[in-house]
Formats: sequence, structure tokens, C-alpha cells
Amino acid sequence: MRSSWHALLIFLLLFITVTTKAQQSLIAGKALTYAGQTLKVYVYSDFLTLREKLIAKTKIDAAGNFKVTVPINYTQFVFIKTDISRSSFYVEPSKNYFVSIPKLAPEEIPSLGVQGYAPIKISSADSMELNTLISKFEDYLDNFYKKNLALIARKAIKKEASLFRSALEKRFSHVSNTYFKSYIKYKLATLEAAGGSSKLHLYKTYFSSTIQYSSLEYMQFFSQTYTRYLKQLAGTTKGSAIEPAISSKKNYAAAMKGIQKADTLFSNDTLCELLLLKGLNEYYYQPKSNKRSIESLLSYIEKNGKGAENKKIAHNTLALLTLLTAGTQSPGFSLPDARGKLVRLSDFKGKYVYLDFWATWCLPCLQELKLKQALFEKYGEDIVFVSISIDKTASIMNSYLLKNKQLTSVFLFGGASETLLDDYNIKAIPTYFLLDREGDIIESPAKKPSENAELVFKSLLKIN
Repeated sequence: MRSSWHALLIFLLLFITVTTKAQQSLIAGKALTYAGQTLKVYVYSDFLTLREKLIAKTKIDAAGNFKVTVPINYTQFVFIKTDISRSSFYVEPSKNYFVSIPKLAPEEIPSLGVQGYAPIKISSADSMELNTLISKFEDYLDNFYKKNLALIARKAIKKEASLFRSALEKRFSHVSNTYFKSYIKYKLATLEAAGGSSKLHLYKTYFSSTIQYSSLEYMQFFSQTYTRYLKQLAGTTKGSAIEPAISSKKNYAAAMKGIQKADTLFSNDTLCELLLLKGLNEYYYQPKSNKRSIESLLSYIEKNGKGAENKKIAHNTLALLTLLTAGTQSPGFSLPDARGKLVRLSDFKGKYVYLDFWATWCLPCLQELKLKQALFEKYGEDIVFVSISIDKTASIMNSYLLKNKQLTSVFLFGGASETLLDDYNIKAIPTYFLLDREGDIIESPAKKPSENAELVFKSLLKIN
């Protein structure tokens, strides 16, 4: 084991010397438990919506080794995912990381197709490495919270928080890493807010200057500070124009003007728009909200917003809010059936589609498939029944189908698709969807066969 690590380290040194480029970081290491699996690297597309974005991928070899170069222009919170695990850490531009991904703990082993958390180990880190510093800081912060829970609950933590801040600033005074300094600032700002600091004080201290879109901690503190704040402003006399502008008039200018009238601190149009974006996301889930009006406002900001970052946030908010909702177009796919023939979702245009994701190792899936077969035999002329396997290989699916020849609906293999599970937001299986004749979503998730899906079919087909 030691010799293999040594050889890999030598290889890395050579690799780094020859190929490392500016604004790219190398992540390499060992993931023996996950040999043969695909390793994918994600970051947040923006730090307000936290929508994940795939930026690189590689194959873990048979010995558990991997290496992948990732484009990083500023410090990013990075997720590394295998087929069954999820790890995370901070990656800085133009730096190289040698890591190991441990075997999942028993309680983290996924049973329904989701990923368990495997805490990553950075073998190349020294005492001044960003993740090491953050880990030390978080230990201090956790201990402080544990000792002062009662004071925090009473919002009487101001004095202790000030002393704690001073102690930490002294403890880490030798650290020059600018991201770490920012990290501490906004993590401790949360303590300040917990101590009862006013919105005015928090604005002047943290939000009155340039918006720090590239700081996860800044954006999360903004989100925390102004949670439900748009709704609060809309309930005031000065902000009475906000809600009508959002819910019925689809009037961006009126919404912005209403915010700035209700709170003059938001005279900066870009910051005001950022608050509007956060508030629209919250309004979307309110009872009786006008979702189409909110979507229209988000579309407007996506095209005409105050700067590229707000436009991106609007785009991501709209994408997340409308993901797989009724009336939206279902994600297309082209997948092989049991004979290897490619089948496209568009092939079923003109018919309703009852779609599910399953795997041979998922007992509830197999139980639903038996019930689904009975529905197929009854409604197969009007509804296409499609089952997508997420097994590791197509041969596993095919072997099961050979042993269960009574299953005669459409079976496709989706385990090799890079994006399918993300496209359909699959977090557990079995998951079902019902699509109309144009491929638009009717129900997401749809009722399973065991949940009396037949009643939905009868209503759809107008059968008494």
C-alpha cells in the first residue's frame, strides 16, 4: 500500500510540473472502495440558489486512483461525487490536492440510489491550508455554541460573542489567506445577528459596500439576514405596492420602487434586485401565490437584470422553481432498450407516458413493477409504460428481464447516462412521472401503482 501511494505521489509531482496551468486546480488521490466508478466534480453555480453545476469528471481506475483537473477562477466549495458517495471541501485556484475518499460508514450506505456522505481526507494539506484552517475554526465555533446555547436563545450573546471574536482574531492573526479571513468575518457575523443586532447595523457593517457574489459565506449570511424580509416589507404601509406588483401586475419596476420606498437602505439597485430575487423564491411557495407572475418577473431579471450575477441567480432560481413542475416539458433522453436499440422520449409523442426509475437491487421497485405490469395490460393501448433501470450495467437489467419474461412494457437502461438522474432530480427509487401527449409533465412525482395510480389513468382517459 505504501509503495503504491509513493508511486502515485511521484507521478503527481511530474504531472503537476508539466501540466498545471493558471486558474486550474488538480484533484488526485485514492478512492479504493469506489474503483471503476465515475467521479464527478461539482460546484455551486451561484451562492444564493446553491444550484449545483458539473465542472469535471473522470474514471476511478481499478486500483482506486484518480486525477482530474478542474477550472477554478476563485475559491469554490467543491463536491466530489461517485456513484454512491458525496464528499466536499474548499478548492483554491491553481492549487493541487491529493485526497482520499474513505469507505462509507454503515449508517451512510445508501439504500435507495442516493449518495452517502464520505468525509474527504486531504493528504497534501499542511497547517496553513485553507481546509485545515476552516476545520480548526469550526471546532472553536462549535464549542462556543455548545457552551452558550442558553445565551444565544435569549439573544444575550453580544458580550461573549465580542470576546470570542477578539480571541479568534488573535489566534489566527498569523494567517494571511484572504478567503479564510472573509470566512471568519461572515461566520462570526451570524453570531452578531444572533445577539440581536439591528438590520441597520448589519447592513452598514456587511452589506453597504460591493456585493461579494464569489463568497459562499457572504451570500449565505445575506440569505439568512433577509429571510422573509420582502414579505415583511410588503406588510408595511410604505411597502404596500410590493405584493400587487409581484402577484398580479408582474411589474418589476413597481416591485423595485416598493422595496426602496419601504427600506431606503436598498437604494442600490443591484442589492435591491438581489433582495427581490430572494423574496420571489420565497413567495413562490406561499399559499395562493401567482406562480406564473413570479416566473414572469424572474424571466425579466434573467434577461434585463442588474449585472451578470443577478441574471445568473434569476436563471437558476427559475430553473429550480420550475424543475419538473406540472405543465413544464419533461427532460428528453435517448437510451438503449434490452436489445440495445436506442429509444427516445420523443418517440412516444402523441401518447401519455407513465415513467419510472428502478433498479434490480431495490425491492420496493420490483414489487411496483409487478403491479405496473397489470396496469400496462389494461391501459397499454393509450398509455406508454416506460421503466428506466439505473443498475450498474445493462447486463444486470437484461438478466433480470430474462428471468421475468412476464414484464412486457418498455424497459430502458439509464445507468450509463451522465445527466439523467440530475435531469429528473432522482433522490430515491422507485420514482414515477406521468407525462401528457406532448411530453409535458402532468404529475411529478406521480402516484405509484400501489398508490392507486389507476384512478388517475381513468380520470385521464375519461373512463368511468
